[in-house]
Amino acid sequence: MIKRNLIFCSVFVWILSPAFATEKRLPADGWLKGSPIRHPEKLAGLWEAQVHHQIFGLQIVLTTRARKSPKAPAGVLQICDQAAVEVFEQMGPMRADGEGNWFQTDSPGVVWNGNHLKIGPATPSDPDIAVDLRYDAEAETWTGRFHRNNLDETATLRRPRPAGGTSKSPFVGTWKHAGVANTCIHIVEGAGGELHAWSDDVLAPGTLKYANGIPTPRETIETYGFTAQVELHSAHNIFVRLKALSPVCCSIDMGGILSPDGTRIRSNIQSENNRNPGSDDWLRVKGDSCLEETP
Repeated sequence: MIKRNLIFCSVFVWILSPAFATEKRLPADGWLKGSPIRHPEKLAGLWEAQVHHQIFGLQIVLTTRARKSPKAPAGVLQICDQAAVEVFEQMGPMRADGEGNWFQTDSPGVVWNGNHLKIGPATPSDPDIAVDLRYDAEAETWTGRFHRNNLDETATLRRPRPAGGTSKSPFVGTWKHAGVANTCIHIVEGAGGELHAWSDDVLAPGTLKYANGIPTPRETIETYGFTAQVELHSAHNIFVRLKALSPVCCSIDMGGILSPDGTRIRSNIQSENNRNPGSDDWLRVKGDSCLEETP
């Protein structure tokens, strides 16, 4: 009887082993609703390619549910909740309204499972779009088919990067400031020296203080990858429009002067009655996350 039970258990484990293997192979920075995600910043934001002088790509906005966990990075466990993806073609020197189409991951015709994203028309009236891309977490690239209207290419999408490999702008990096929204911004440099940016609404559990008697929420909602547009007023004076071209209201302007040591953007916005000077300044962080800084 014991021998027969052992044989049955062995067969049962053999049948389930592909499922366990699939779960184990799911990349830590892949996307699957209801699954943990270690670094949403690795996926969210701008991805682009330039082929035959055409610039196109994805803008990815991720929403997670976060709660405290001593075993998770920075003590916060994040669960994939929702994703919005803009499929765009850039027609001029800067992206503009009307150059992209937004899709939700729970919409018909959209499938994002782990590192594989597919977007295609669910009905004949949908936009003429067919995206079939795979994400390589090590190379940080999306590769595959990108079709939108008359554009149809096999391409590799990457983060914007300088032509020589080294950024020249002192504003390149990740910046944060205190608040309940628009708390993190990522600035990168493109091939022509232009600056690109996207922002996050990061409110880790325990950040807000509640009055006595009011229970602290078990979870918070974090959102990553909102489109931002950058203008340089001078080599050390920057203007950024947060949540520009995004499927949410409303755009917010920020900017200021870079401090001599390069660690702070001193805000042009005056604090209320000037009682808390510097509260709207942006501070440089190590690494690319406002939740977990690199040692």
